[in-house]
Amino acid sequence: MKLKKPILGVDMDDVLADSYQQSLDWYERDFGIKYTKEELEGQYLGDVIAEDQIDIINSYFFTEGFFRTIKPIDGAIEGMRLLQEEYDVFIVTAAQQFPQCLTEKNEWLDEYMPFIDWQHRIFCGHKYFLDAKYLIDDHAYNFEYFKGSPILFSAPHNAGETRFFRVNNWEETLTYLNVTSKII
Repeated sequence: MKLKKPILGVDMDDVLADSYQQSLDWYERDFGIKYTKEELEGQYLGDVIAEDQIDIINSYFFTEGFFRTIKPIDGAIEGMRLLQEEYDVFIVTAAQQFPQCLTEKNEWLDEYMPFIDWQHRIFCGHKYFLDAKYLIDDHAYNFEYFKGSPILFSAPHNAGETRFFRVNNWEETLTYLNVTSKII
């Protein structure tokens, strides 16, 4: 089978779904302390909170509803619709390390991006196996052995990363991937 469109892999957390903000919101709910992404640039929430709170923060990822109730990143839904016109788009996301994650991420995609069918959803650990032209991800370690062109999607925790091409939002992503005439 010859594909007509180049393959594009897109991560979910902090590219499509704002899991970083979800952690900040849940932390504020539980501890009454509000942090912004700008304040935490270059860090994870766990880097700045009290040591006795880290286990509670880590438990969020094991809590039913955490992945299901994350809000989409601004422009992600519209951007993914536009990218599908030019690329064979696959969601490529880690989902096995937390028991409810696989189901919740599937439900999230069903709600926010039903146009991404089940055959274009890859739940995995490592992403280097992906034979894609591009991979959009917020974690640089996913690019270490990736053979295509990496696109680092900006997130507070990767602010210091300089090894890979970076986009700061979905508008920049669409521009880089030559979907400029249709920008949201």
